[in-house]
Amino acid sequence: MSQSDSVWKDIVYEYIDDFLAFFFPDIYEDIDFTKGIKFLDKELSKILPESEIGKRYADILIDVYLKNGSEKWVLIHIEVQGYNEKEFAKRMYIYNYRIFDRYNKDVASLAIFTDDNYDFRPNEYKRKYWGFELIFRFPIVKILDYKDKEEELIRCTNPFSDVVLTHLKEKEVKGNIDKARFWKFSLIRNLYEKKYTKKEILDLYKFIDWIIRLPDDIEKQLLVDISNMEEVKKMPYITTAERLGIEVGIEKGIEKGIEKGLKEGIKLALEIKFGG
Repeated sequence: MSQSDSVWKDIVYEYIDDFLAFFFPDIYEDIDFTKGIKFLDKELSKILPESEIGKRYADILIDVYLKNGSEKWVLIHIEVQGYNEKEFAKRMYIYNYRIFDRYNKDVASLAIFTDDNYDFRPNEYKRKYWGFELIFRFPIVKILDYKDKEEELIRCTNPFSDVVLTHLKEKEVKGNIDKARFWKFSLIRNLYEKKYTKKEILDLYKFIDWIIRLPDDIEKQLLVDISNMEEVKKMPYITTAERLGIEVGIEKGIEKGIEKGLKEGIKLALEIKFGG
């Protein structure tokens, strides 16, 4: 599984309610969040084929309670799919049935497609013969479908608007370092303009940083730009001397030793922020 799938899972874990509100608002409206959400990844791993264990890290299984006042609960199986898979719908059906068979609970399977193929939209698995018929359909979201909604994404204050915009821009800027630097800075600046909390900004920064990668020298220039912006906004969340010192120190420490590298990193961080 790719690193981008891993950071997807991290951000969904942290903001599961925002995830559902943004991508599946009808489901969000039915859930009673006051009763909490339980993640069941260990249970999910028990129903996967042995060949799948260890590589299907982006699958998420949660249980939620509904607002109808009953004790009924629903398992939601979320897939972040970043590549074309010929039998994806069949696999979704198999996972759905195995979850239902193990827990005897209603299961809603959902899929998020982050791939580049507009035509890859499997949402149905069916079999029919001799009067027997099986139809399994599930809701899907295609990130590419948000391509013409950039202004709306920039204004929206749900964290997943920034997640989607980051994915779209990553595809747009591939092979163009100047454009990548411009949009990476713009995406980060937009986090502050939306007045997210410090934690939200740091979590989304981590996501952006993993999705849009820059050469080390360009990344350091970007950090200077972010530091200047933070000074103006009086919100030193990302480019604090401590963060820069640790990160640059670790990098240098690989070559010169951890202790010396950390000192050099802190020195560099202070010079970047305050000058020689």
